[in-house]
Amino acid sequence: MKVSLVSQDLDLGELCRDVLRQLAIADLTIETPGSEHRTADLTIWDLSDSRIIKDGESVGLAGDSADLFVVSRKSLPNIQKFIPAKAFGMLLKPVK
Repeated sequence: MKVSLVSQDLDLGELCRDVLRQLAIADLTIETPGSEHRTADLTIWDLSDSRIIKDGESVGLAGDSADLFVVSRKSLPNIQKFIPAKAFGMLLKPVK
């Protein structure tokens, strides 16, 4: 299973690696917001980084992969306008 994390949050990246390791999934790609996104079975979008929405990356949300969105409670109302109805799931930050 290919998993991609779109985030600049190093702590979130480490947490994702730890959880995936426990699930025997070793294929995590960390991508920075604004970079070209590779195909993945699951894409985790850290939407607490508002640049993802501002840069128009929301167009790529819920593409060919399942999506999981990590958002801050404060930004949730604005982000809900951009997340497609077929969104996979949502986690509120901070994730610990």
